[in-house]
Amino acid sequence: MKQKELLVILIIFIVSVSGCAPVRHAVPEPLILKATLPGMPGNIRVFEEDFTPTVKQNPKDSNDYSLLALSGGGASGAFGAGVLCGWTKTETRPKFQVVTGISTGALIAPLAFIGPECDEELKQIYTTIKPKDIFNVNGLFGVLGILYGESYADTKPLSLLIAKTMTQEKIDVIAQEYAKGRRLYVGTTYLDAQRFVIWDMGAIAASKNPHAAEIFRKVLLASAAFPGLFPPVCFDVEADGKKYDEMHVDGGTITGVFSHFKSFRVAGQMPYKLSNIYVIKNGRVAAEYKQVKRNSLKILNHSFLTLMKTQTWNDLYRIYDLAKDDKIGFSYMCIPSDYVTESTKMFDPVEMKRLFDMGFEMGKAGDKWQKTVAIK
Repeated sequence: MKQKELLVILIIFIVSVSGCAPVRHAVPEPLILKATLPGMPGNIRVFEEDFTPTVKQNPKDSNDYSLLALSGGGASGAFGAGVLCGWTKTETRPKFQVVTGISTGALIAPLAFIGPECDEELKQIYTTIKPKDIFNVNGLFGVLGILYGESYADTKPLSLLIAKTMTQEKIDVIAQEYAKGRRLYVGTTYLDAQRFVIWDMGAIAASKNPHAAEIFRKVLLASAAFPGLFPPVCFDVEADGKKYDEMHVDGGTITGVFSHFKSFRVAGQMPYKLSNIYVIKNGRVAAEYKQVKRNSLKILNHSFLTLMKTQTWNDLYRIYDLAKDDKIGFSYMCIPSDYVTESTKMFDPVEMKRLFDMGFEMGKAGDKWQKTVAIK
């Protein structure tokens, strides 16, 4: 076949692919606040600025009202998984009253919420996972997916992994803990509205909706949907009797880590005040020097990572300041600034095991928690 014929075929293919994007029926702006998921209670999710806790009572089996906030960080979630598993060994790990998560932190959050009985599963996931367990690259090395589709890769493997991990049995346990007053929150970014959405995962689990498990898993997938790399997740919603869809992506697009613990006191619905807040940052907090090539994609990528890091600094300072004002114990842990990454591969199990092992040792040591925020 001649070069000219090949070029014509390639052009036809590209044009045909560009017309294959899914058709959307986005929620009109005036109806954004009215949109609900069919058959689900209205309290399962809320915009960040409207967040009010819905705790009914103290848990009877705990006197340590601690909050755990887990950040995003992709494969670096292996660090946070390691910290939790090492923390268990100290026999001082709280039964968290509240757990929040974004992106990879959202995937860890349900297992951290259930408790140490999920440690081995956390370790298995974050030390053996490979790229093929997370995504499939779209056509022509992902180029066509970026130019004419929704993303570089699809996340069908990740969706299957979430379904395998978040079994109905685990979702039922989360529903039971929700009834006791404990709370599990996951954050996503509602892309059309440019709003951060907080999902009450316990309320979803306890809703008795026949699609509750599916929605629960879908929220986790959406929270980990890094824009451009992974496809957004669309939720079918209704408003004024009409059907629409909402497009959600990684919660880290708006915030690096969240707690909103002050809302618990302001709302006046909790008969107690949180005693401690723990933040696990799945990445380095300190600035990371890197020579950036004069290439548009390299520049965009490093700029976006810089934006997200700055965002995390602001989040940590805000949480620390609020904790100090409310006289709540504050502790955070992150990947040390002197840690040297030995692999540039995405989701490299060898590198992830190094991160897990380091996190495990730091969590087990018990004295690696930082009590103030210092960006070094």
